[in-house]
Amino acid sequence: QARISTDMDYNFEKITVTQVMYQVALHLKSNENLDGHVRKQLSELLDNYDPETQQRTSFSLILKLYSYLLEFPIPDRHVSLHDILNGTEIIFPHYEPPERNPELVARLEKIKVRLAHEEYDKMVHNINPSAQMSMRKAGLEVRDAYKQIGLILNMALTVVCCFVFGYFVASYASYATHLCILSGATLGFIVFIAEIYFIATR
Repeated sequence: QARISTDMDYNFEKITVTQVMYQVALHLKSNENLDGHVRKQLSELLDNYDPETQQRTSFSLILKLYSYLLEFPIPDRHVSLHDILNGTEIIFPHYEPPERNPELVARLEKIKVRLAHEEYDKMVHNINPSAQMSMRKAGLEVRDAYKQIGLILNMALTVVCCFVFGYFVASYASYATHLCILSGATLGFIVFIAEIYFIATR
């Protein structure tokens, strides 16, 4: 199979010379029907051929030699284009991107900045400052409401606990039930008044 590699020093049509290419060139060397330019290239290929090195030649030259080979084949041997190219290495050029126009680059940067501003304007154009203030105020009101609810629950829990504490203290003292309830209610009422006072003075 043909092997493909990249070499920055040669153009697309360059390929390495194989032994079959060399044999085809030897066969066609003495052919009088060869074009003068093709004969010159063929002579250079034969003179510079060295099986130990990766000699390079024009791919178009190999195609021309193959077209002559179809008309003047090697006796008792069929050589296809695949046989000629088998084992060769196709040389691709090193890609060098074209230099960018500085004016074009500057224009592209301006366009990017303008598009970024337009995108930002689209994101914020529906935001009304008064609506922002209303949402912020509503958030503060909700937070204050949660705070007040927490204070009320805490006060109710404290009063209930004081009532229970006063009730059981009186019951341990062997007071009657109505006195236990009165003791708990009195203690709870006192704590309730104290909680109201602390909330009002904050």
